[in-house]
Amino acid sequence: MNLHRLGQRVSAALIASVVLACAGSPSPKSGTEMGTGPVIASVFPSSGRAGEAYPIQVTVEGTGFEEEGNIVTFGGIPVEDLEASDGGTRIRFWVPKEFPSKGEAPPQIIEPGEYSIIVTTKAGTSEPVAFTLTRGTE
Repeated sequence: MNLHRLGQRVSAALIASVVLACAGSPSPKSGTEMGTGPVIASVFPSSGRAGEAYPIQVTVEGTGFEEEGNIVTFGGIPVEDLEASDGGTRIRFWVPKEFPSKGEAPPQIIEPGEYSIIVTTKAGTSEPVAFTLTRGTE
């Protein structure tokens, strides 16, 4: 057997080993797939005016929320350490008005558009639900 052919067999064996090892590993799942994590049933309101002159408190209703330590992510911005009420079925949070500063850049105002709301607990992460920021008039 020549060295080239031996190298092909060793490579094929290594690839097969990696594939078999990965096949037995569970893939990460969202809370709804696992059945134990948070599930968002509704958000109220589902839209509101953009701009600092218009504070918006949103109520997220669903299941699987923790008594405390919930994280709501709004358009990629985490709102941390939120408590749930009504037996872990309701979370209230204020919609962020700006994206946080990154380094020397100043914070950026959140423009009108559609943003996702996601709830994360120790048990997992919910599927996203849409929230729409509309143009505010001052």
